[in-house]
Amino acid sequence: MKPIILVVALTLSSPVMRAADGDSVDTMVRALYHVISGPAGTRDWARFRLLFADGARMIPVRITPDGPTPAVMTAEDYVTRAGGNFEKNAFYESEVARRVETFGSIAHVFQHVRVAACAGRKAFCARDQ
Repeated sequence: MKPIILVVALTLSSPVMRAADGDSVDTMVRALYHVISGPAGTRDWARFRLLFADGARMIPVRITPDGPTPAVMTAEDYVTRAGGNFEKNAFYESEVARRVETFGSIAHVFQHVRVAACAGRKAFCARDQ
């Protein structure tokens, strides 16, 4: 499996998000995984959008034979890119490692994640499971 590194800029609080979602970087990351991970079906995209500050970017970096390949996207870009796939396919993402850098109320979360098609699995599994 090729490693994926995800960089996310999150706000530490927002008056319109769920109270627990803004308690800490940990609760925000947990909320992010809660929204995007699950069986095939609709995700809570309104909750997802509230986890990001205006102008925040996600930058997944895939390691390819040609070297690291970043893809810069907004929360809305992610919804557009992943939403249709999540409607049809299960998707589970879990954290392998994390480094957090903060400045005031801004946090950069650098993560190494594991992606799977079945809950609790370390890799993609057969669609009939």
